[in-house]
Amino acid sequence: MRLLGFFFVLCICHHAYSQDRYSIRGELAEMGSFSPLTDYEVSLYPIHEINYADARFLIPNLSPGAYRIEIQKTSYHPFEIVIEITNQDIDLGPILLQPIEEIELSANSQLVDLDALDARIEQHAPMGILKAYKTALESQEAFHFSSLYYSPEGLDRSAQEIYFFGIKLNRFRNQRVQWANLGGLSPLFRHSHSFTPLQYNSIALGSIGALQNIAAYPSEMRKGLHFRLASSNKSYTYGINATYVSPLHPKWQLAWSSTVRWAESGYIDGTPYLSNAMFAALEFQPQPKHRFLLAGIYADRQRGRSEAITQEVYELLGPRYNSNWGYQQGHIRNAREERIREPFALLQYRYLGNQWQLNSNVFYQSGSQQRDFLGYYNTPNPNPVYYRNLPSYFIQKNPANFDAANTAKSAILKQPQLHWQSLYQTNRHAALLGESAYLLETDVWEEEQLQANIYTDHEYKNWQLHTRLDYRMHWASNFAKIKDLLGNNAHKDIDYFQNTKNNSNDPNPKTTDERFKYHYDLHHQSWDASLRLQYQSKRWNAFGGFAYGQNQLQRIGHFKNEKYPESSMGSSTKTKSPQYTTRIGGLYFFNNRSFLSTAFSYQRYQPKASNLFPNLRYHNQEQPIGKPKSYSGQLLWQSSTPKWQWQTILYYHLFTGGNQVRNHYVETGFGSYFLREIQTEIQQQHLGIRMGIGYQPTASLQLQFATAIGNHQYHNNPNISISLDDASTDNQPLSLGTAAQKGLRLSNGPQTSTGLSLRYRAPKYWWIASQISYFDQRFVQTTAIRRTKSFWQNPDTKKPFTDITAEKANELLQQEQLPPVYLLQLQAGKSWLYRNTYIGLFASVQNLFNQVYKTGGYEQARKANYQALLDDHKRNAPLFGNKYWFGRGRTFFIQLSISF
Repeated sequence: MRLLGFFFVLCICHHAYSQDRYSIRGELAEMGSFSPLTDYEVSLYPIHEINYADARFLIPNLSPGAYRIEIQKTSYHPFEIVIEITNQDIDLGPILLQPIEEIELSANSQLVDLDALDARIEQHAPMGILKAYKTALESQEAFHFSSLYYSPEGLDRSAQEIYFFGIKLNRFRNQRVQWANLGGLSPLFRHSHSFTPLQYNSIALGSIGALQNIAAYPSEMRKGLHFRLASSNKSYTYGINATYVSPLHPKWQLAWSSTVRWAESGYIDGTPYLSNAMFAALEFQPQPKHRFLLAGIYADRQRGRSEAITQEVYELLGPRYNSNWGYQQGHIRNAREERIREPFALLQYRYLGNQWQLNSNVFYQSGSQQRDFLGYYNTPNPNPVYYRNLPSYFIQKNPANFDAANTAKSAILKQPQLHWQSLYQTNRHAALLGESAYLLETDVWEEEQLQANIYTDHEYKNWQLHTRLDYRMHWASNFAKIKDLLGNNAHKDIDYFQNTKNNSNDPNPKTTDERFKYHYDLHHQSWDASLRLQYQSKRWNAFGGFAYGQNQLQRIGHFKNEKYPESSMGSSTKTKSPQYTTRIGGLYFFNNRSFLSTAFSYQRYQPKASNLFPNLRYHNQEQPIGKPKSYSGQLLWQSSTPKWQWQTILYYHLFTGGNQVRNHYVETGFGSYFLREIQTEIQQQHLGIRMGIGYQPTASLQLQFATAIGNHQYHNNPNISISLDDASTDNQPLSLGTAAQKGLRLSNGPQTSTGLSLRYRAPKYWWIASQISYFDQRFVQTTAIRRTKSFWQNPDTKKPFTDITAEKANELLQQEQLPPVYLLQLQAGKSWLYRNTYIGLFASVQNLFNQVYKTGGYEQARKANYQALLDDHKRNAPLFGNKYWFGRGRTFFIQLSISF
């Protein structure tokens, strides 16, 4: 009887409990196409957060009360609603998420202007990592700080890694990504996965920068036909993109995207632009666990380049001036054009098991990169702002010639651009003597590479194990080619300074499309293996990883240079170098919305070819180099509430064993030469803090604040040696000791950046946003040779200067700090849904007040002894003063998108 009574009480309790517990259910779909959406996160404040792989979700066992539901999915606007449970279950029905258009994500960012990333390679300015959903800090860094070439944590672009379906796209030559290969195909970045620097990820152990994997699988892309029409006054004037995604069969999926962009001139004068690109992918799923993919990209880009200018040239001709171009037969012709065409294709197989997954890829790329230059031989430099053409050149003569200065100023203002017709006229006279005066030459890199890899993911209880094996073969050929003789018939292939033949085996004059000056191949192959392990519990995670690889490099010369008859032609020895990475880290969850993580990394890098062979173009002689390494640490705290989100990162990087090779014509303390400056054992230190705060009081209003404060500087005095490119010497480097670089700041973008943005999103699907940014602690790149012992030596007596004052010397060698910059940006957008057609309009204005500012600069190395530099600085405008790049003034971007 007691047992029966106890069972009866249990039934009553169960009935009461079931009546007091309810559920919320719903189903996610895309606005416009109504396609079901998967892989999203549902947060039910204050108690629930879970990821759902299915379009339908169910939150059970909820007691009566008020709840706030927030749904987030990458590449879609978040959805939120407040509901109240009384005495029944709630069915939200279909919930339509609005896609975030690429242009809305990327105003004033690299998503709409990827090619601009390569426009300032000399500044070593890496950009923020790309992804669709970002924290306040990531959003500010990627979309707003980029206008001044901000570099997260001051890291070079080679520290970031970009993958294409698991294949690494960083180039062998400089370990950077060639963004032109992606051709402005911004729809691909909607389907990419980004990972915080140094943190654990499922793709690769990676370098110390952020890692991103572009994985635009047709089965996961938005179905239908999408058009995007754009207009801008930045790099290009007009752009058109079309993307089509459709299932051909239940087991077959197809995706295709094509972009064309063009401009007669970009914002900088005389920079024509033409880019064509196409992405295609075919996916086959014979079974749910087995998938095959064939994907590729063809991109062909051509653009005119600009260059840095001195303060005197800026005051004469303005910040948009570019001396590389002139009119020929009524059309802009730029003497320094760049063309990149390097298509690639990938074949992938994936096995997607419940606890074990496998990915394998074969990747092939082939193509060329060409850069044009205007060569001049035994004739004046044709550059309109060459230092001998500037007014200050005549003012500082003894005595000053003011009439000549005024004449020079009038001539530049009247004809500030290249005069192509005069080049042809000069060449016709030179042809009578059997020589060339001017010609348009091209530096060509022809490359092929083959990659293969396999990586696996294993899950067992709380453990995750990732393994990866990569193999790469790379063939490159670098040579100079005559593109246009500019009215002449042939060119004598000699070094006019040394009067030596560039190729003794073929002394004949060269004509159009023939190779001259230098020609060599590089054969490179490498393999890498990595192992990563992670343990996860309810409160904390711990991970560790190790990667090891071997690189082999060989140079094969095809020209027998008369200056280096023994080492210029033939094969070098095969140089082998290891690279490895060790990384550990951990993460502690205070609750399901707040965590603290830390990571430490040690890495030894693959040396660049230009560091192994300091005179790579002309001979096989190697040089002892350091072992480039890095030591990195990071502490990250991230937390969020229904209205607040904040992220704080403390970082430290120490780079040792760095090397750098530069070519200059320098007036040193021992004479004036064209020489090769070799820096070794360079140490650089980066430390700082990055912080972002997001506040969203309502579903319509969002406020974001971010700041990044760093100190990036030289950590030691590197060793300096020079090599004279002279047939009369044995080409052995001459040591200049160390350069007083310690404590000087690096020229890697602003080291203090702050941004504040306010965005309002109306329920009627329009939005408006404003952004103000502040940048400071920006420094020009210093010249090491000025800070060696040769600076203090008199070139006439070969003894130290006797009239040097420490105060004046310090003033001459003071590193220039660029002034702070404030920028204001406005954005607005509107979207419509008409039947099954989605229409979106976006517009933005950057640098609203048209502020003129310098984005970076560098010291010219020409004056590298005390007296020469002092005399130059006595001018009102030094002829060999610092050169600068200038930012864009007021610019706009407009895009109309249509999706069917």
